[in-house]
Amino acid sequence: MHDTAKASPSFELKAWLDSHVVPLLRPDPPLELHSVLVNQAPRAAQPDAVLAWALSKAPEGWAPAAQRLLESAGFCFDFTREPQLVALAPGRTITIFGGDGMPFVGANGMAMVRLFRRVEDGVDLIIEVGHLFPDGKAAVAAVRAFFEQFGQDPAALLARYSPRFGSV
Repeated sequence: MHDTAKASPSFELKAWLDSHVVPLLRPDPPLELHSVLVNQAPRAAQPDAVLAWALSKAPEGWAPAAQRLLESAGFCFDFTREPQLVALAPGRTITIFGGDGMPFVGANGMAMVRLFRRVEDGVDLIIEVGHLFPDGKAAVAAVRAFFEQFGQDPAALLARYSPRFGSV
């Protein structure tokens, strides 16, 4: 991952987000864009990937919003990302870990799922959809509800929405 401040002038991040990310936030249940990182090599015409974090405002909206992206927006579970070192500023980096396809629960009560779609311009859109629950137990219950809403076991669901050969 590379510093977003030095992106090529030919790539307009705001216009790209308005076209490819903002429409995903608006249908019910709504999501709120939390943050964005761009993986773009210096002097490249466009990024390899855009990572967007979206949060559900309501706890009951997290699982349906993720389901909506999987079923209607052409996303799949992100099994394909390797850990990436992201430069936030000179001398300040963080590591973004790769996706394993499974929704996950953070120690702080965050339930999230990372989804992937290659956009028609060739840029990979990786979106994490989450909600900060009051505690880990509530987040675990939300992940269970995520799987239950599809009416099939988790292994079948993961197989159904795994990346298709050639899509990554």
